[in-house]
Amino acid sequence: MGWFVFILVYHVNGYMRGLLMFKMLEQRWTYRGHGCHIYIEKDVACSTEKAFHWIKKPDGKFVLAPLDSWDCSRSLVQDWIDLNYPEKIGAAPLNKEDIKLLKLTGGES
Repeated sequence: MGWFVFILVYHVNGYMRGLLMFKMLEQRWTYRGHGCHIYIEKDVACSTEKAFHWIKKPDGKFVLAPLDSWDCSRSLVQDWIDLNYPEKIGAAPLNKEDIKLLKLTGGES
């Protein structure tokens, strides 16, 4: 598990403000020949987290999976791979309910 910290300092109405943010590699594993990486970006000032699901396909290409940024589960990523990399349904990223629906319909949205 690796992490790094950076501090962004900016000025608002003549006062210095700071934003402390760190990014941590949360999970890394291999699944069916795919390199799976979930990075969690945390904003300490706002107490928010956002997950980025990066997948290295067997052909060596990296893709950012269109998955729910609040879900860090391995099962979501693995189901997405099993369904052959489906795209988003509408504007929102895919969540557990979308993946469940795609499984029931054989991958058709």
